[in-house]
Amino acid sequence: MYVQKLFTMKTYSIRALLILLVIATACNFGNKADEIANSSESDSISQLESANKSAVKKPTESKGEMAVRNFELKKLIFFGTEPFWDMKFKTDFAEYSNSDGTYLKLSYSPKADAQSTLPDAVKMLSENELQITTYENGKKLQITIKKESCSDGMSDESYAYSISLAWESDNNTLFGCGRVINIETEKDRFEEELWTRINSLQEDYKIQTLVYETDIRNFDFYKKDAYFKSYVDYLFDLGYNVTHEKGQYYLKTN
Repeated sequence: MYVQKLFTMKTYSIRALLILLVIATACNFGNKADEIANSSESDSISQLESANKSAVKKPTESKGEMAVRNFELKKLIFFGTEPFWDMKFKTDFAEYSNSDGTYLKLSYSPKADAQSTLPDAVKMLSENELQITTYENGKKLQITIKKESCSDGMSDESYAYSISLAWESDNNTLFGCGRVINIETEKDRFEEELWTRINSLQEDYKIQTLVYETDIRNFDFYKKDAYFKSYVDYLFDLGYNVTHEKGQYYLKTN
């Protein structure tokens, strides 16, 4: 009787252990399933975030921006004769000046308060030809630039671009050439031009002693003379750094 009772107790104990084992296994399986589910959910979120990032497209380059880049407009200088003149293109405006003392700041929109930039004014006519429409006090100046061999008529040198400037108001057209500026080899020329302008302004404003600022944009002439400011900004656009040493300004390349 005792043996039978003992056998019965062992049987119950084994059953209890089996039940506990089943419950533990089920719990472990549940935890594992949760881990798998969480991992899958995390992977799905990562994939979704990655897809969203891929869906964000980079800004598309406009035709005008492409033309400005392909023609290297901001690194070109255009010039002509009779009288001697030159023209430069900047982001917000273009500049025309000649040996008679004429200086024109040309906008890219007929409206004075419009915020048009160079790419807005460019129209491609062909792979090697473009037009730029500019305005000066509402008067249109139509500029045509071509990638073609060009001679200035005064030397044997050939340039890579030709340009025509057609004023709509008086049917006057100027013709000239253009070339890419090499800031390394032409540094001395630009530096000399900078000092010529400073000396000229010193005489014009009758200033005995100049106060040179470390940053040339704090220099007195930069603040009061639009033509000088434009020239300094042009130097920065080309890639020069204007440094100050011992009461003088020097140009350095990056």
